[in-house]
Amino acid sequence: MKKIEDNFWIGLALALVSAGLFFLLFNAVIPSTFGNPKTVYLFALVPDLILFRIFTVNLQRPKMGRALLLVTVLGIIASFIFVR
Repeated sequence: MKKIEDNFWIGLALALVSAGLFFLLFNAVIPSTFGNPKTVYLFALVPDLILFRIFTVNLQRPKMGRALLLVTVLGIIASFIFVR
């Protein structure tokens, strides 16, 4: 079995794809259930936190974990600044 290499850019791509897919999923399945539009953006970042835990603790891939954490933190900040 081929191991996943510890690469920041792979982690960044994984985080962006994960957040994007979950945003589309939450926006399509439950578009008007939430009263605040920020909620959809914040829920889309939850899988990145789970992936962060898996990559940093279980798989010992700190660079990928840092990329996941970077996207999560920047996504949270962006949702509070840009989404009204």
